Amino acid sequence: MVFYRFLYRYLCAILASSILLRPKPPGIVMASTEIEDDMTTNANLLSLTPHARRRSQQRGKTHDALALVYRYGDLDRCTGRGRRALRLSRTACRDLVRLGTPVGAVERASRVELVVSDDDGVVITVLNAPR
Repeated sequence: MVFYRFLYRYLCAILASSILLRPKPPGIVMASTEIEDDMTTNANLLSLTPHARRRSQQRGKTHDALALVYRYGDLDRCTGRGRRALRLSRTACRDLVRLGTPVGAVERASRVELVVSDDDGVVITVLNAPR
């Protein structure tokens, strides 16, 4: 049973990594200006459903925080029906701060969880990340 659960999560991760933008490999060091440019580009490319836009406003989540999670989110879990939840791990938060991302932006992004469609990468809803 445990093996099948692992296999299911592994296959979901493979499928998800082929659909969404993934972070650059760890060997490549990004300058802080490159991260800011990357955040601006991803914030413009991020597509939200009206429901996700409404939920992000209700929960006080900024568009920059959503873009950081969408781009660098490394913890993902399958939620069923062709969707998955995406959020930042502590390691990813630490790496983003080391690379020059403002600490406040990373803290805000660490409290965001996105439910994303596997088909087209659209953000379906925005949640408060579990602690």
